[in-house]
Amino acid sequence: MEKKLYTEEEYARVKWYLISAKKEGAQDDIFSVIQRGYLKNRQIRVRLHNEGVVDLVEIQEAEEGL
Repeated sequence: MEKKLYTEEEYARVKWYLISAKKEGAQDDIFSVIQRGYLKNRQIRVRLHNEGVVDLVEIQEAEEGL
């Protein structure tokens, strides 16, 4: 099992920000709330996806299109 690199407080802030600001959950969206850390970002995005807050497939397709 992968060690969790974020606190529950960080996760709650990210989730609140994405929902309240109607953001998609792209890396930059999450980095605007937490300190930079790609592994932490990925862990938060996966959890948000598992809870149905964001759609990782849609986000990855959009990011690849940039």
